[in-house]
Amino acid sequence: MTPMLLISVQNFAELRMCHDLGVRWIDLKDPNAGSLGCPDPACIAEVLQDSITLGLRPASLSLALGELRELAIHEYRPMIQPFDFLKVGTSGIRDDEIARLATAAIQGLDTPSRLILAHYADHHLANSPEFDPILECAIGLKCRYLLIDTYSKRSGKLLDWYSLEQLAKIVERVHAVGMRISLAGSLRLQDLPRIAEIGPDVIAVRGAACHAGQRWNELCRDRISSLLALIKRNVVSVRNAEHTNNMCSPNE
Repeated sequence: MTPMLLISVQNFAELRMCHDLGVRWIDLKDPNAGSLGCPDPACIAEVLQDSITLGLRPASLSLALGELRELAIHEYRPMIQPFDFLKVGTSGIRDDEIARLATAAIQGLDTPSRLILAHYADHHLANSPEFDPILECAIGLKCRYLLIDTYSKRSGKLLDWYSLEQLAKIVERVHAVGMRISLAGSLRLQDLPRIAEIGPDVIAVRGAACHAGQRWNELCRDRISSLLALIKRNVVSVRNAEHTNNMCSPNE
């Protein structure tokens, strides 16, 4: 399976760049407001209006809404309709709170499965639940996707908290219950081939696509092109390997 590349943007100019380069999943967030920082309403409205005016529509469009414990989704309800998915973090939440807070968050959503819960790999820094309670909650809410990310962008990347073997098992568990999974967490260009090999549905980046590799800088066209090319090369490699295996398989 070939993962889709998700790139997070902070304004319409970045969204247009990603769209023009062929990024299939674009995510709107405020990178200066935390791992899943929610943009201010004026920014969201501007991005949506400019996108409609120019007829720009990526295959998938998501919005980061911040942390579940402080989420007031009713304040954003008038403008969240165009987004395919809504991402929320789980910092500062006890295991026995997540189901109640997530259920409250989806009230009024026409399609509750649009909600994407984030499990923070550095959950001890985020004071958030471990993986199992979040998976159980996502199953109960019939979410389509689960996100693995890092809470602190200064205390290590995803692969500093989980080994590839551990992530592969997580991917298998999520797929086994009929859900899809997105992997993120300060991933760099050189991380993508190894991450892609374990079969996530989505690989999500921000910093890797920005000037100097810093998430708070503007997106860099050359870096985005390199990321897309790497995903494409991985697709070709997988197809070639499958073709070779088929050619080498004994006839039945």
